[in-house]
Amino acid sequence: MVERATTTVVTVSLPNQTLADVRSVAGKRGVSKYVADAVRRQLVLDGLGEIVEEFEATHPPLQEAEVAAAAQRLFQGGAREVAA
Repeated sequence: MVERATTTVVTVSLPNQTLADVRSVAGKRGVSKYVADAVRRQLVLDGLGEIVEEFEATHPPLQEAEVAAAAQRLFQGGAREVAA
């Protein structure tokens, strides 16, 4: 049995140019799907920030080279491929 995700309609204000840019790339999947995917990716990134904060609370701060290497591994396929 496949469960369907439930959705809630919300109102979001975007600058005119941002909305135009989204519409130009969203294509057939539409603005709602594009925005939902972007929010999901941002939530993943926010979670990574929390992990780093917890790590640094008990370990020496990460060096810039370590952060750069991790970013390269995470985003080597492009930011659009961050796991949802």
